[in-house]
Amino acid sequence: MKCHHHQLVERMSHILKLHKFIFSSLLFFILPQNYHQPLE
Repeated sequence: MKCHHHQLVERMSHILKLHKFIFSSLLFFILPQNYHQPLE
C-alpha cells in the first residue's frame, strides 16, 4: 500500500513536471507571436 502510494506520488510529480514543461514552452511559443502582432 505504502509502495503503491509512493508510485502514485512519483507519477503525479512526473506529470506535473511535464505539464510545467508544456506550459512554459507554450508560453514561449505564444508570447512572441502576440508581441509581433500590432495591438488592436
